[in-house]
Amino acid sequence: MWFLAFLFSLRSHLYNTQTTRFSLMCLCAYAVLLIAAALFPCDAGCQSAISDETGANTLSHIIHMLVAAAAYPLALIGLLSLCLSVRGKFALRLFVVPAATVGFGLFFAIPVFHDAQGLLQRVLEAWIYLQFVLVGWHVAANRPHSIQRTA
Repeated sequence: MWFLAFLFSLRSHLYNTQTTRFSLMCLCAYAVLLIAAALFPCDAGCQSAISDETGANTLSHIIHMLVAAAAYPLALIGLLSLCLSVRGKFALRLFVVPAATVGFGLFFAIPVFHDAQGLLQRVLEAWIYLQFVLVGWHVAANRPHSIQRTA
């Protein structure tokens, strides 16, 4: 819910371009998918396949994992395109490609390292949140003279 409020506030300080709208739609989808994931808790340990007599996950777990698998790439794509759409020569634009590379690396490492899935997911989330903070800081710091909304 806080992300949606942040995005609503951020929107009024950005150029009204197609790329900005696409970025904000991806980021809004991320926020909505996080809310959806919270409504469908995952099985104990959130393993991809729990080891019980059936070897199957619950429907809630499957939905949770599918929602998360869609949410994280949307956040990374939204942040990448938003930061690249910022006009001018800002440090934010220099940071975004390495940041996206690290983010996607963490995302693709989650299914590979089964014993560290929870840790990798939390690191990825922290990485995404750090980028949200940097975007907000950048917009707030540069708003008066470089970031303005067009009609």
